[in-house]
Amino acid sequence: MEYSNLQPTEQGGISPFAALWNWFKKVDKLVLFFFLILIGTAIYSTQTAIDGVWFAATSLYKQKWYFLSAFAIAAYMQAARFELLLTRVFDTTIVMMITMAALFGGLSPLCSCTVIPLIAVLLRSGIPLSAVMAFWISSPIISPNMYVYTWGILGFDFATFKLGSAIFMGLFAGFITHFLVSRNLIGNPLKGDEKITRRGMGKHQNANWTIWKDKEAMQVFWTEFTAIAIFLVKWMSIAFFLEYLMMTYVPGESMSGLIDGQGILGIVAAAFVGIPTYLNGVAAVPLIDGLINLGISKGAAMSFLIAGSVTSIPASMAVYSIVKKHVFALYILLGLSSTILTSYAYQLWVNFNL
Repeated sequence: MEYSNLQPTEQGGISPFAALWNWFKKVDKLVLFFFLILIGTAIYSTQTAIDGVWFAATSLYKQKWYFLSAFAIAAYMQAARFELLLTRVFDTTIVMMITMAALFGGLSPLCSCTVIPLIAVLLRSGIPLSAVMAFWISSPIISPNMYVYTWGILGFDFATFKLGSAIFMGLFAGFITHFLVSRNLIGNPLKGDEKITRRGMGKHQNANWTIWKDKEAMQVFWTEFTAIAIFLVKWMSIAFFLEYLMMTYVPGESMSGLIDGQGILGIVAAAFVGIPTYLNGVAAVPLIDGLINLGISKGAAMSFLIAGSVTSIPASMAVYSIVKKHVFALYILLGLSSTILTSYAYQLWVNFNL
């Protein structure tokens, strides 16, 4: 009996380094990161690691109904094909188009990873840049499930003002972009002078709101529900663990030094800090809760959340890949300036109601 086909040859064998690299490419990087942080914490202080895990587990349990609601809303939107409503939003006058795009963006369940490819389709289909910019800015900030989730951790006022900020920022960005376009200051926004074609969005398609009558839609619902649950629980576990570490080891004085207490400087600093440090909308919320407990202002907290969701490095890189440099610069400028305006307005509102 021959066994030669079961034994690696000297030339065909896989080196340990190559095997390790293949494993690294396949492993879930977020889970790996969590375990590395956990191991590092345990080496420094075993008790802190145990307490951090317990804090994360109990925090997840306390917010269980908000999480389940968020899972269900997002899964329902996916199963119902909510994105088909987009084709009806962009079919009116320019003023109404910008207004509807901002409203739809603020209320849509689409995250930045979904928005970016959709933006490319909208631009290539001839949708005006002003309407696209309104939707572009407002959509990643919040969604129905994120609204419920933010409400559960940071409160009704914070979540509602964030929703209002998303709509205002979309309007702000859309009408400023329209002004620039009307003055012929912005031409074809697509990189490489890519041709813009006629609208071909399939605007007569309808969403399926009664998914319980459709077996295939219900399969999509449960598949999405499970995927979203796994995704959010992973992010939330590490977020709550990092929140505990932050509350344990980061003194309030140092944080208030980085993000100044109540003033405009703290809001501006939080906006710029949010760009490189923001990881994920889900993970950012409990981290912000920890920062508020450490003493930063709610306006600065709002600024960090909004700026991070609009101009985070991953989202910015995706934007940069499809539009010209001056359009990208405008996107960043509009995102940051409107973030600072809305966050300062929120801080004034908080101070007024103290």
